[in-house]
Amino acid sequence: MVLSNTAVALHCALAFAVVASHCQTAKAAQEAWFLPGDMGKKELNSSQTPLAASNCVASDFELPQELQDIRSKAPLPPFITTEIFATVDALKNGITPGLALYETPIRARFVHLIDVMNWNCAAMYSTSWKDALTMDDPLLRAPSTTTTGSSLHSSPTRLLCMVHAWAAIVNEWIPEAQPTLSAVLRTHGYKNVEYGFNDEVDAAFDIATGVPILEVLGQVAASNCYSPKIMGAIVARQVTEYGRRDGYNMYGDLNRDGTPCEGRCPRFTDPTGYRPGQAKGKEKKGKGKKGAQKFRWQPMLEENGRGYFSRQEHVTPHIGTLAKHAFLTDNDFQRRVAPKPNYDYDKESLTVSERLKATATDDLKKAKIEFFDNKIMVTFAVIATAASYGTSFEQLLNFVVGITASEYESVLVAWKEKVFHDLVRPTTWIQEEMSNVEFETYGGPNQGVKTIKGKNFDAWIRIMPHSEYVSGSGCICQAIKDFTEMWFELTDSTLNASGLGLNTFTPGGSIAIPIATDITGREAPFVAGSSRTEPGVTPAADLTLVEPNLTSLRDSCGESRLDGGMHFSQSIAATYELCEGIGTQGADYAMDLLGGAGWG
Repeated sequence: MVLSNTAVALHCALAFAVVASHCQTAKAAQEAWFLPGDMGKKELNSSQTPLAASNCVASDFELPQELQDIRSKAPLPPFITTEIFATVDALKNGITPGLALYETPIRARFVHLIDVMNWNCAAMYSTSWKDALTMDDPLLRAPSTTTTGSSLHSSPTRLLCMVHAWAAIVNEWIPEAQPTLSAVLRTHGYKNVEYGFNDEVDAAFDIATGVPILEVLGQVAASNCYSPKIMGAIVARQVTEYGRRDGYNMYGDLNRDGTPCEGRCPRFTDPTGYRPGQAKGKEKKGKGKKGAQKFRWQPMLEENGRGYFSRQEHVTPHIGTLAKHAFLTDNDFQRRVAPKPNYDYDKESLTVSERLKATATDDLKKAKIEFFDNKIMVTFAVIATAASYGTSFEQLLNFVVGITASEYESVLVAWKEKVFHDLVRPTTWIQEEMSNVEFETYGGPNQGVKTIKGKNFDAWIRIMPHSEYVSGSGCICQAIKDFTEMWFELTDSTLNASGLGLNTFTPGGSIAIPIATDITGREAPFVAGSSRTEPGVTPAADLTLVEPNLTSLRDSCGESRLDGGMHFSQSIAATYELCEGIGTQGADYAMDLLGGAGWG
């Protein structure tokens, strides 16, 4: 979906008045840049009867024996099927280590696109499920069986398609994850895995526009027996071409002024020309040499402990105006506006200091700050809980594509508001405007509570390179809450068909999320000494955390941003209202992907 010209122009006027020429240039580039992806929407409607399969090899559709042996020996509950185990292991231990190196909005995008690929693999091996990008029929559908009798509309075949899709994209999307992903896939015993795109499939796409040549694509699939390797390559190319045109500027095709890049083109460059403090219409008179500028977000100084210092750039300020949506309409997106907070910054700073003082002596607060800072791990905790209700592999794929699409949408809403309000972080205000004020607060790693001057103040963890208001975390966790509650309401009667689930959902209720327990296990930062900020020291002993319901999970997520010193008070509460209902729409989106035919 492309933002309407009216919506783009409106936000240009509000948020980027000083750089209007940049925004108009980026808008013009956007119109040309996005057209092929939308132009191909009708062409992607592929309800034709599949061509006859040829060159079929039964082993191409079988899970590796090594994988089955690993799962059978693992001390896991019975509801974790081989396919669920293989997927979580590959994504968590294969892709996530590299993905964790990226900034939050880029992680959210990659996770969303990976889960779109996963679902589209399932959809192509089905009779009715829809494409997660177009909400139409997938590019093509495989027949239900091959000439050798192999079942194609099955969990093993769908998983194998996903494996080959991951291998196809990893070097281009997230090259840092290739070593860990390849190690996991090798351990699982997958055969004939090739890293990179497939030349035969690429020949069936117009790479200049990203539009597939469906007749050729069908022939390629049929001549390869609709094997998971070829279907995974098709999905990988499809989603990659979508991502090339999704507004994130992943390939750096646009310069900072919105013109085409012809030389070194850094990925995810902002093509709108954003500069800190240049969002007009909200100046605030203030005393001192900087005047109103001191209320605006300022790039913070970062260092690596080895003598290298650098100033931040606001990460992806353009996505709130240029990025495509998963399911939100333009009108819904634009109407979501956060009220001006009207902070008394000195008073707010004292509150931040007091909360950090409490954090300095509370190991559970410290652990929650670090855990909820990693939204991938938060999402994995919710997914694991969903699986315990007896979801099938395909139900879990549906749950995941819906929840990560909801998180992605919530990030876009939050970023729109971050750039519009463009407000200063607590650390900057305290260090710059209260530099000689003494605070009794957190004194730094392993320092406990100390009296320090404002110039030496710091938060518990790294301050991310984007403005303070509103909190992206608050929006994400609101979306997680709303999606999960509604998805369970919509699917309750169909869950646990296997009878292996441990939990039963009560309609109208919520679900508890065990994060760190003796039964479900613990990971950092809940294991003794596993803190990133105070390694080897914090926490002093293993910690336990169970969120009794999804509202509690959301609240803990939001409060952790205040306890860590990253936000002022109103930034969290405002996000709950701002992003309320995004997850509910995400659950409807997930159900619509079934094409009205259920799980069969």
